[in-house]
Amino acid sequence: MSLKQVIVDTSTTALSIALIEDKAIQLATTIQGPKKHGEALVDVVHQSLSQVNWTPQLIDELIVGVGPGSYTGLRIGVTFAKAWSVMKKMPLKSVSSLSLIAANGISLHQDHTLIIPIMDARRQTAYTGAYTYEAGQLKSVISDCHTAWDHWLEALKTNIELLKLERLILVGEKIDEFIQLTQEAFPHLTMDVIEGWSSLPHAENVLLVEQQIVQEPTLLAPNYALETLAERQWAKEQAVNLSEVEHDALVERFPDTLE
Repeated sequence: MSLKQVIVDTSTTALSIALIEDKAIQLATTIQGPKKHGEALVDVVHQSLSQVNWTPQLIDELIVGVGPGSYTGLRIGVTFAKAWSVMKKMPLKSVSSLSLIAANGISLHQDHTLIIPIMDARRQTAYTGAYTYEAGQLKSVISDCHTAWDHWLEALKTNIELLKLERLILVGEKIDEFIQLTQEAFPHLTMDVIEGWSSLPHAENVLLVEQQIVQEPTLLAPNYALETLAERQWAKEQAVNLSEVEHDALVERFPDTLE
């Protein structure tokens, strides 16, 4: 029996959807446009299913990117996945959105290399992490975090020395400032950069990254990777719960899936 999966990521300005059957990509689409994720997500999923002649009832499993990333974007994707999973009693998995970005660097990966995904969080801070590629899968070396870039470079320096690294692959959209600071910090390393469309968290990259089973979908929350008390309190106030308003809005827009 085949396994049909829907993968969704809304952690950045891009909305990415993939439909995968038995590890084969049936459809993948990543959209950057004027519509907000909350306005576009349901329609894009519905259109994608139609293109491959899948009905919502055929879906066996959902996978959602849980960040870190922008608050609003994460809330939309996670709420959508939770609503669908809960209403249809469908298995749900989560993946790091940064790992989806890092997976874009696999084609350039060599020995003694780290892949560094970067999302600009303003004021020389970023959502970032460090990954390596082993045995056909991306592995986390430094956990996803939100950090000031100067602090991150210090942490990276320690790992570069321990792992005897020779090469860094920086992956991200509009990251010129971070590229320059990293090059200045590590002039002795070979450095590759992936930017633009190729740096987005494409949902089909889920085949290359670690996935986590969500045991209780109603409790799934985004990973905001916040470091200060004020930031954590703000996130708590904006917590992604399956509120009646959000749930009813999704049910109304996608009745064939959620009813």
